[in-house]
Amino acid sequence: MTFITITVTGLDQVIATLNRKNVDIQEATRNVHINVGNFLVRELKNNAHQITGNLKNSIMLDYADDRAAVVSVHAPYAVYENRRPGAKAGFGPHNFADRAVQTTIPELAKQVKAEFDQALQP
Repeated sequence: MTFITITVTGLDQVIATLNRKNVDIQEATRNVHINVGNFLVRELKNNAHQITGNLKNSIMLDYADDRAAVVSVHAPYAVYENRRPGAKAGFGPHNFADRAVQTTIPELAKQVKAEFDQALQP
């Protein structure tokens, strides 16, 4: 049986540094979740096809705290719209959510760095 093992080290050192500097880790992570959640909402809305506006208007940040951010698209047909093949003239591809997530992933790293860099300022 083959296993893939990935070892990540150094996080304990980062946490120790944050604790020595009295950084409020919960506040910092809450800020990251709020910022990334709002970024994802903007990306989803920018990518959504707009005919009636129902899909775009149903996109929102439902919840954000120091543990998670929940962004939802409340239009019942959103998952089908995201999976539709092809593109509509003037609107681009249908996969609005897939494209928004791909744009948001690198933004998460930027937000984490920015928030903790700011928290570590003297």
